[in-house]
Amino acid sequence: MTLDAPFLMRFFDTVLATAAASWTAILLFFSFAIAPIVFRVLEAEDAARFVRAIFPRYYAWITTLTTIALPAEVCGPLAYPEYRSVWVSLKALMITFAILISIYSSESLIPAINAARDEGSASKVRFDRLHRLSVRLNLVLLLIGSTLLVDQAFRPAPTTSGIVEKTPEQTFETERERSRKRIEERRAKNQPVEKSRPSGIDSTPR
Repeated sequence: MTLDAPFLMRFFDTVLATAAASWTAILLFFSFAIAPIVFRVLEAEDAARFVRAIFPRYYAWITTLTTIALPAEVCGPLAYPEYRSVWVSLKALMITFAILISIYSSESLIPAINAARDEGSASKVRFDRLHRLSVRLNLVLLLIGSTLLVDQAFRPAPTTSGIVEKTPEQTFETERERSRKRIEERRAKNQPVEKSRPSGIDSTPR
């Protein structure tokens, strides 16, 4: 197995696609399969306890997957010069935004929603506002994951052979040549310089 450009691109593409597809699937499955059934089948208190128990794990998985996706998105295009563009930076920013959304939701938003629910009808307006914000942030996460998957699916094939890593022998020869040149330069600097004699002066001893 050689770490050439095609191998590196396949590796990072696989990591990115797996991470993006996984967090997108988690979002879709929870939003459209788990949540509606839970609140329809269970009593309100039981459903609330279930959601409170699952949300920390839910966002922990999304945070982990988005964090894995970030270096894969950045490192993959390095294998082929034609893939290095501003679009790569924009996608990296989107993934970073997804990481921040996940952390904010887990550490701040969900606890605030739980507190508003515990306060009862007095905080219903606040609870509804925070719940709408949670839904919108989840839609943003879903949009980011979908964008990454669509972009990867329709990305054009590389037009070059990508970066070429030198073999150990080639690296050794390059370093040896550099060392030889440095030694020659030092020798040239250390050689005494012959002083030139002024013209018209006879140096023959008398």
